[in-house]
Amino acid sequence: TLQPNPTRSLSTLSIQGSHPEMTIQVYSNTGALVHRGMIEENQKEYLLNLDVKPGVYHVHISYRGKNEVIKWIIAK
Repeated sequence: TLQPNPTRSLSTLSIQGSHPEMTIQVYSNTGALVHRGMIEENQKEYLLNLDVKPGVYHVHISYRGKNEVIKWIIAK
């Protein structure tokens, strides 16, 4: 889960259970990559604190050939 959402800048991605290392990528609504990071194996939280313009962003979380996308809204 990604909370709070919407936010003004800071959100926490909470990860349940055990998991392998994950890649996180955040894209703007126009498709520009604005952030890339790694979530370590079994890490429970990942902070997203980006200096980006208000709008809709897409958080891609990838691991073992799987991909999950979460819509993230940055408010004014």
